[in-house]
Amino acid sequence: MVLGSLAWLLPVSLIVTISFGIVVLGLSVCWWLIFKRTVRRFNLKGKDDAR
Repeated sequence: MVLGSLAWLLPVSLIVTISFGIVVLGLSVCWWLIFKRTVRRFNLKGKDDAR
């Protein structure tokens, strides 16, 4: 009886885990792009200052 009442828990937790993973993956890609652009901008500023 207890197992039957908790049968909904596995699919719900699976959906929550997958959606959370997709959100984390999207945010990490966005942060990586921002990081690359920032580093490139600082590198260009450093080259201009060296001239």
